[in-house]
Amino acid sequence: MRLARIAALALCLFLSACQLMPTKGPTHLVHPIASVAYPDCRGDDQARFSYRKRLVFLRLDVKDRAQLLALHGIESRFAEALGERIDRNKYHPIALSDTNLQAAQPVDLHGKTMTPQKTTAELARRHRAQFVIAGEIIDMGQQQNRNYISRNYRKVKYLDRFANDPARMIVIRLDVYDGSTGMLLDHEVFKAWSKDTADLDRKTTLMGGEFMQSPLGAALDGLLEQQSEYVEALLSCIPMQAEVLRMQSSEQAVLSIGASQGLRPGDKFKVYRSMQAAGVHDQNVSQRLIGSLLIKDVYPEHALGQLEDDSGASLRQGDWVRAW
Repeated sequence: MRLARIAALALCLFLSACQLMPTKGPTHLVHPIASVAYPDCRGDDQARFSYRKRLVFLRLDVKDRAQLLALHGIESRFAEALGERIDRNKYHPIALSDTNLQAAQPVDLHGKTMTPQKTTAELARRHRAQFVIAGEIIDMGQQQNRNYISRNYRKVKYLDRFANDPARMIVIRLDVYDGSTGMLLDHEVFKAWSKDTADLDRKTTLMGGEFMQSPLGAALDGLLEQQSEYVEALLSCIPMQAEVLRMQSSEQAVLSIGASQGLRPGDKFKVYRSMQAAGVHDQNVSQRLIGSLLIKDVYPEHALGQLEDDSGASLRQGDWVRAW
C-alpha cells in the first residue's frame, strides 16, 4: 500500500497534476464594515444624499516589487480600474496613477518634509477631494516556479488538465483617508488565489480585455468588485463636504464644489469650523457649527454661497461646509 502511494505521488508530480492551493476565487479576510458613522442614514434619493463626493485614487504601494516583474505597472492600472468601478452617480473619482503616498512627500513653507497625514491632506486639497483612496499590494507572487514544459500541455487535447500553471497569491490592502485632515478612516485587506495561466511573456495589456479573461484577470476582477462595494458602503452615509476656498465678503464665499458634484442654486449646507476627521469607528468629533449656507450661484467646479445667520457670525477661508 505504501509503495502504491509513493508511485502515485511520483506520477502526480511528474505530470504536474498536484496543486496544493486553497479554494479558488477571491475571499474577503474580514467582516464587511457597516455604515456606522451615521447610523440614521438611509442613503435614499433625498437631495442631501444626491451630491457626488470627489475621491482621489492613488497608485498602490508595493511591498515586494520582485513579485511584479511580469506585471509591471499593475499598481497603477489596478487603481485606475478601481476608480472606474465606483458608481459615478454618487461619486466623482479621480485616478492619480503616477502618485502614491510613499512617493508624494511635499515640503512645508519651512522646507521640512510633511508627515504622511499632512501629505494626504495636501493631496486631497490640491485635487479638491473629500476622500483619498490608497493601499498596498502586500503579495502577488507565484507560489512555485512555472514549469514551461508542462505548461504546453494546455495546447494538447486530453493533456490540458495536467498543465502546470503555478498558483498566484493576491493580497491587497485598501486604505481610506479623510481628505480634510489626512487621517485614516478605515482599511481592509482583500485576498484571492489564482492560477497564473495568462502568458505574461507577451505584451498583454494589463487589466485589458484579453488579460481580464484569464484566471488571474478574473481573480483581480473579483477583488475590484469587492473593493468598490466596500468603498461605496463605507462612504455612503458620510455627508458630502467641501472647503471654503476664498471670501467674497464676510458672508459670501467661493466653495470647492460645483455643478459636477450636483449642486443647484437654493441648496443649503451647514458650515463648521476646526473640523476633525469623522472617524468611522470614533464619533468624538471636535467641531463648531457656524451656521447655514445658501447656494447662490453654481459653476462647473465651484459655487458661491451666502451665510444665513442673524447672530453676527462670519465665514472664513478654510471653513468646511457639509450637506448636514
